[in-house]
Amino acid sequence: MDQQQTASSEPLYEVVWPLGKSTSPRVNLAPALADVNLSGKTVCEFWGWVYRSDQMYPIINEELEKRFHGIKVIDHRSDFQS
Repeated sequence: MDQQQTASSEPLYEVVWPLGKSTSPRVNLAPALADVNLSGKTVCEFWGWVYRSDQMYPIINEELEKRFHGIKVIDHRSDFQS
């Protein structure tokens, strides 16, 4: 890291932001679906081994069951062929 002296004799350091610069262009998100009702629907979980899904799915499923009567959740650990 380079150090320079400023006019006030305090050191001035050149630093790098640890998150780096964004290189992707911004995109607009699709609008949220209004009044989605999953009551009586079947939802299938898919886990790509990221985002702590093994810890998050039980919490998400509990909230879905509270919010949508009769929702059926197919667990990410299920055998989808049966």
